[in-house]
Amino acid sequence: NGTELLKVTATASAVNELTLANAATGNAPTLSATGDDLNIGITLTPKGTGTLFTAGNVSFDGGTFVFNESGADKDFRIEGDTDANSFFTDASTDRVGIGTSSPGAKLHVYGSSAVLRIGDFDNSRANTATLALDTAGPAGNFAQIKFYTGGNAPENAAIKNPVSAQELQFFNGTTQAMTLDASGNLGVGATSPSSILGVLS
Repeated sequence: NGTELLKVTATASAVNELTLANAATGNAPTLSATGDDLNIGITLTPKGTGTLFTAGNVSFDGGTFVFNESGADKDFRIEGDTDANSFFTDASTDRVGIGTSSPGAKLHVYGSSAVLRIGDFDNSRANTATLALDTAGPAGNFAQIKFYTGGNAPENAAIKNPVSAQELQFFNGTTQAMTLDASGNLGVGATSPSSILGVLS
């Protein structure tokens, strides 16, 4: 165990080598760079457009992990079990997409339900403040900001902008308490205010 099994030396004048050693039960074999230089990297280069594959878990520990250090136009993508673009970086535009492979801004989050939550959201606890940004409905009928205080209960409050109207709707729970329409009319308790300020008790 720990015995050197394979050593590759490029030329007689080379000072750096590649060493493969086995390991005791419960430990992984080791592929390491050795030699006279202080810092020695290992380069794995597939031929042509070939792909480097690995099976099992991969762990990066003890240093910095850099993808695309050369600055090439190479995208990076992480796939989920149902989402092909759980995380996507577009190298040509320097943009990041979550749920999309075509990010339209520096950070573009796409989804048909709650797409961003900020705060201590825990379904098992009450009194945990959370802010959620999402688009409601199957066609994204609302762009909305919702405020929660924990658990699976409905939001405490929300600000919504429906795609069918240029207005802001303010909700107290599930009740539309105030409306600011495209004309600048503000309705308190009124969903269709006809004057600058309309109050409906």
